Amino acid sequence: MENSVVRIITLGGQDENHKKMTLVEIDGDIFVINAGIKEPDRKNMPGIDFIIAKHDYLIQHKDRVKAYILTHAYDSCIAGVPYIYKKVPAPIYCTNCVMHMLSNFCKHNKINIEFDYMVQEPTSEFYIAKRKINFFSLCSNMTESVGVAIETPLGNVIYLESFVIDNNFDTNYVYDAKTLGALAEKPTLALLVESRYAERGGYTNPKYKLSDLVRSDMRTSLGRVFAAIETPDSYNIEKVCELAIKDNRKIVCYDKQTEEVFRTLWDVHSKTPIDKVMLNIADINRVPPEEVFVLMLGWNTRLYKKIIELASNTNFDKRIQINSKDTFILGVPYYTETEVISSDALNELYRTDCKIVTFKKDQFLRCHASQEDIKTVIALLRPKYYFPINGYFKTLLANAHLAVGMGVGLNYSNVFILDNGNAVEIDSRSAKLVNLTVGGDVLIDGKFFGHVDETTLADRQVFSDDGVVVIGLIASRHKGKVVAGPDIQMRGFMLAKDVENINKEINKICDSVVANHASNLDRNTIESEISDLTFKTIRRYTQKTPVIMVIASILD
Repeated sequence: MENSVVRIITLGGQDENHKKMTLVEIDGDIFVINAGIKEPDRKNMPGIDFIIAKHDYLIQHKDRVKAYILTHAYDSCIAGVPYIYKKVPAPIYCTNCVMHMLSNFCKHNKINIEFDYMVQEPTSEFYIAKRKINFFSLCSNMTESVGVAIETPLGNVIYLESFVIDNNFDTNYVYDAKTLGALAEKPTLALLVESRYAERGGYTNPKYKLSDLVRSDMRTSLGRVFAAIETPDSYNIEKVCELAIKDNRKIVCYDKQTEEVFRTLWDVHSKTPIDKVMLNIADINRVPPEEVFVLMLGWNTRLYKKIIELASNTNFDKRIQINSKDTFILGVPYYTETEVISSDALNELYRTDCKIVTFKKDQFLRCHASQEDIKTVIALLRPKYYFPINGYFKTLLANAHLAVGMGVGLNYSNVFILDNGNAVEIDSRSAKLVNLTVGGDVLIDGKFFGHVDETTLADRQVFSDDGVVVIGLIASRHKGKVVAGPDIQMRGFMLAKDVENINKEINKICDSVVANHASNLDRNTIESEISDLTFKTIRRYTQKTPVIMVIASILD
């Protein structure tokens, strides 16, 4: 014990609400708690699908990585694993639901990989590298979510993410006070607690329960009921679907992704055959509207994009359309980071004249710990060191102030607010910051990652903002003129009224340039001159500066 050293390293989740990743290093053994993703700012990062935490530290020390411990079946906690696992393989300890949702993510993103799963019950005790690990069930939005306690020679390291204090008896969403109480009988070396709602007073319970807010609207609707709910919110998916089934409505999944998630959640817990509650999308217009419940699932901005497509009638599957007799439930809590796109989605919904059910900022919440939830676990576990995690800096700071103000021995010398890439090293005498400089982001571009640099993003930004023009032609040295084409493709900037005039201008440019060089046709010269003249022409017509690509072939 005297020589033991514990390190807490935060690679993701600090000063952000996603991409969660924390390392607990005990005498050289590394335990990875969660490895999630976050969505990029697509305006400034065109073509980027996801962002994960920089993990060079894991690659450098892969022989010491003993396990991935995944606590919640959220993309923000688990979806980075496929992109790290091949370089840093280790057993994955998780619940049954996490295993299925991670497999779904890989299937949806066409990632072929076999994980070494070690599936555990939500409340269980097991050993990794001869160290005792406790899972304890949490009341969270996702079924089978857990907190984790890792035993060290200096005391337990306990990690709590996305939870609320709720003493209900829903077996799939239990706050396991009994196990936490047993853990409290032993010293808590370090307590890591989420921060997203740390500025909010009181308890979060019961404001995470969507069914309580929509029961009346669902039962009084004379048309179909649509509900848009976030994929990680299995609690409200289950409860709202139960309301629909009680009202004798059949569940229609909006798209294939929604159906995959719904089937997974249903198979994890329900004993009722799914075919008894589901209606095939092909039959949606063959049953009375008052017997239809349409479930739409998605994560972050992707869910709002689905809503916009449905409301504007630009969705791929035209069998599902919304009309004025329908009721649409926007079952998503307020987030500042999605405020713009959520407003756009609502604007499109109002155009349909359907009944829209939305909620005020503090009326409907996610299962994140508010101040009284946080204070409850701090008072119970009384940690020697405290770490606010997973939130923007102001909420991390609010979490720290809350802990310091409780009078349980926490102060500014044993409460640590870390940035991504920071580490705290703890021994039997003290704790100190260690500058490992291992933080940062890795950009995921399709199946490839880590190779998209600033130059590539800058080029994509030009494509995104000002568009692209591709010109193809064939010229003959013998005839001294264009003999095929030009074929002109323009994307991303044109107004219909300008297309015909610009096409005529580009045709004249191509003919003129080839004619001027008829005695000595050189492909590079022709491509360069056509590109320059086309750029000036388009700039004159549109005030845009698109990328011009000219591909010329020269025949003898």
